This record gives sequence, structure tokens and C-alpha cells, in this order.
Amino acid sequence: MLLNRNILNRIFLIVCISISVNTFSKAEICDSIGVERVDGKLFILHRITSGETLYSISKKYKVSVDDIKKANPTAAQGLQVGQILKVPTILPVSPAAKTASTLESSKTHTVAAGETLYSIATKYGISVDALKKANSGLSSSISVGQTLNLPAKAGSTTTPTKPAAKPTTTTTATPTTVIETKEHKVASGETLYSIAKKYNVSVEDIKKANPGIGALKVGQVVKVVGAETATTTTTTTTTATPTKPATTTTTTTPVTKPATPTNVESDTVQLKQDKVRLETMTPATPTKTVPATDFKKITETGFADVMADNLDTPKYLAYHKTAPVGTIIQLLNESNGIKVYVRVVGKLTDAGVDGKTIIRISKKAYDRLGGTGIRFSASLMYIP
Repeated sequence: MLLNRNILNRIFLIVCISISVNTFSKAEICDSIGVERVDGKLFILHRITSGETLYSISKKYKVSVDDIKKANPTAAQGLQVGQILKVPTILPVSPAAKTASTLESSKTHTVAAGETLYSIATKYGISVDALKKANSGLSSSISVGQTLNLPAKAGSTTTPTKPAAKPTTTTTATPTTVIETKEHKVASGETLYSIAKKYNVSVEDIKKANPGIGALKVGQVVKVVGAETATTTTTTTTTATPTKPATTTTTTTPVTKPATPTNVESDTVQLKQDKVRLETMTPATPTKTVPATDFKKITETGFADVMADNLDTPKYLAYHKTAPVGTIIQLLNESNGIKVYVRVVGKLTDAGVDGKTIIRISKKAYDRLGGTGIRFSASLMYIP
């Protein structure tokens, strides 16, 4: 009788150990962020944390380092915190892991050639800051094949076409900015600087528009050329049946206080406004019509680097060897195809050690072009 009891105790102990091992194996799968099936093969999706290596990950999931490298070609170049690795496995996957996989697969993006953080953020309708927050430790430099996490609210910027609905009327108010010449009456305590800031122009612009202007007096009228005035555009759209065209009525109401653009392209908007201001300041003289073929277009290729000064300016500014101050230059980053317009504010006196620097731009413009390192290959075009 005692012998039978010992045998039963041993069998019970073996069963308990088997259950514990099986539970431990499944727990390792749930330690991941999900799974993914590619070409019939099952992969565990693992997010890199600080201190992890390919060796430690291979031990954790009981696979070889070579298998992980084959599934992740970029892993051999080094791991980054927040990076997603595909770990091959033949183990069964728990329902919790499958659910996580379904959610996560719609929140990642694999970097393609020529893409930047800005282009990826624009594609999904999110900001660069939100993209960086979703990828801890992410720098401005990304590599082809790298997997990025997307915020939960990220979505494609493509809007599906909806079927025709019943007639509806929609009224929207959109703030816009108008460039015009204004006459400003000086109030107590105002200075040239405060007036220039109010209308988003420079003190020099006001001085040019008011020759001989000196100390301001209360009640004095100052002419402001190129003043930015915010307006509210109210659009009423009536959508009728297919047999009747949509009717749109637009009214513009002036607003006294100017508004500053706050979207990601605010600097490009500011640049276009500067161009309008320069053209407004030029006295109009009657001239004969000049054919488009008579304009001289200048193009150059070489390198672009960053200004040592104007590091904090939000505008797209440039130094050039021959283009006059105020010239608008179209600048293209040859490595990624990104293009912006910059305004010349000074003369380029140093073309670099090899003499191949053709333009020097503000840091804001450099970052917008996706420049990395000390300079990048560029081409430019302008009309003198």
C-alpha cells in the first residue's frame, strides 16, 4: 500500500512539472508585442529595449542569431531602442498575442528609400513630434528597412470617395492672410519695432516706406507696405443632386489683428509673403510686354551647407555669391528630391575648402530639405 502511494506521488509531481514548463513557454510568446505570418512562416514581433542584444533575444525565444538576422537584414548594422524585430518561431501562439499582432500591424511603417520623418508624418496625417514620441530614442536620421511605430490616431491621408448623399449645406470659416499697404496711426507707447512686429514686417521696411522718419509722435500716420492682415473666409457650400451643380458663396471679412501661420509649412508661407512684399516695394513703371523666352534663368549645381548665424530664425534664408538680396531661389536636395524656396539675405563670401559650396542656408531650411552631415549635394535655380 505504501509503495503504491509513493508511485502516485511521483506521477503527480511529473504532471505538475510538465504543466509549469508548458506555461512558461507560452508566457515567452506573450512577452512579445504580437505575431505576424509572412509567406506561411510565423514570426514573433519583439520591440527592442535598452540593453538588449541579438544574443539575448535569441536566448529568450530559443532561436539562433543567424535566424534573427535572416528575418531582419538591417539588424546586423546595430539595434536601436524601440526597433521592431521579427523573430522566427514554430511555437503555438496564444489568442492574446494574435490580438496584439492585429492591432500592432496597423501601427507600423517600414522606411523606404528617399523617405524622411517629415514625409512619413505627412503621409499618415501626424506631426514629426508625435512620430518621435511613438519611437523612443529616434533621431532625425533613419535607415531603409527600419520599422517605425505609428501613433494610434495615424491614418492614411487618402480619403475614400463617398456615394452621393442628400442635398446638404455646409458653412466653414477659414482664416487667411492678405498682404496690403496700410496707414497706421501711432498710439501712445508705440515704437517702430512694435509697429513692425504688429504687421509682421521689418523696421527697415517701414523706414523705406516713410523716408526721413524719425522719432514717432502720438497721432502720427505711418505708411506700412506689405502689412499682413488676417481675414476670415466664410464658405457656404450646398451639395445638391447630380443634376444640379454645387453652389458656393464666399465672403471676406477683414480682421484688424494679423495672424501668424501655425502649420508645418509656415516658413514657406512666410517666404511667399516676403516675395510679395519685395514686389510691392518696387515702384511700378510702365514697360512693354516681354515674352517669357526673354527671361534669363540661372541654374547651378554643387553643395549647400548651414549658416553659422541665423540659427534660430523660423524663415528660409540664404547667402549666395551673385544673386541680389531679396532674390527668391528654388533649392533642390539631389539626394532625396525635396525642394524649397529660400530668400537671399546676404552675399556668400566663402565657398568652402574645395570651392564647391554654391549656397549657404538657414538651419530651418536645411532641416526642411532633410540635410544630414555638414552639407549635401544640391541644385538651384533663380531668375535675376
